[in-house]
Amino acid sequence: MTARERVASTRRTLGAAICARALIWSAAIAASLLAIAGVADWLVGAPRAVRALVLPATIVLALAVFAYALWRGRRVSSLAAVALWLEERVPALNYSLVSALESSTSSAMLEREVSAVTWMPVVRHALGHALLPPLVILASAAALLIALPAGVRARIAAPRVGDTLLRPAVAPASLRSRLTPLVADVVPPPYTGAPRVTIEEPSSIEALAGARAILRGRGSSDGITATINGAPVSIADSANRWRLEIAMPAKPVALELRDRTFARTVILVPHADSLPVITLLAPARDSVMRIPAGSFALTAQATDDYGLDAGWFEYIVSSGEGENFTFRSGVVRRAALAGAGDAPGGLLLRHLISKMASTTTPTPRGSEPMPTAARA
Repeated sequence: MTARERVASTRRTLGAAICARALIWSAAIAASLLAIAGVADWLVGAPRAVRALVLPATIVLALAVFAYALWRGRRVSSLAAVALWLEERVPALNYSLVSALESSTSSAMLEREVSAVTWMPVVRHALGHALLPPLVILASAAALLIALPAGVRARIAAPRVGDTLLRPAVAPASLRSRLTPLVADVVPPPYTGAPRVTIEEPSSIEALAGARAILRGRGSSDGITATINGAPVSIADSANRWRLEIAMPAKPVALELRDRTFARTVILVPHADSLPVITLLAPARDSVMRIPAGSFALTAQATDDYGLDAGWFEYIVSSGEGENFTFRSGVVRRAALAGAGDAPGGLLLRHLISKMASTTTPTPRGSEPMPTAARA
């Protein structure tokens, strides 16, 4: 193997080592930043906005470290630079390697001088010296990350509302209140199509009447009491968490929570679901006909704050005279609506009812004015 070929082989080895070193340094810095953030969150509790920045900052910093490490090793692309690097570390070469590379036709004497020198032990020593520090830092940071509680790692990796319960308590159990931290989940009635909402440290909960409020805290429920207007509310245990579930009442009430000498009050404020608003657009007014014959169009509009399940026209037919009257009722073109899941309820119902009312409908003999109806 000629001197040039040996230098080229050494360059490939050094290039691979530079890439590996860049990867290890970037991983070490990333693991260190995550570990530091985890320890800080465990000890003092970092806000969610701060924790949300940890992962993006870690990725950016790791990429910057990787790029900088590659930039520092950019000279490995030159055979002459690799040769000079070897000359500095292997005095026995006596610049014969550089001379052999610079000459257009390598002389046999220079080749013999270069072939007599072995530099791979020096290369391996240099590589070990370069790779050892980032490996040590990476191993230490990884060990610290693994030692952190799983809840802390989850809070750093994927911050979300309600993850305060994942952070392990630092104070002894006898000195801390199980009522703090407190997380509330509000589950709206299914027909609304509204999403589940999570509230951290609630002092009050406002929700639709009929919704479910679920309060969760750390630790066992043993010794924790909950009352509403003096009536006890049951508390259950779930995965080392206490859990209280209650339906939103018809009127505002105070939920009293107690854990030994600690107390907490949560106000439950319900609001009622509004009724659908129905407007008969056509016919524009009541009409009296001596001979009920022919046809007319019905047009109506209905809106609701959450959505509508169905819409239809109803009629009532009365007949008779004096005190003897009979009544007959019926439904015209009942239509199932998509509700809150597909479109705003008012817009959807307006479109479908207008569409189904565009056809003419026979007038029942002796009929009263036809109202519209909708069910939310």
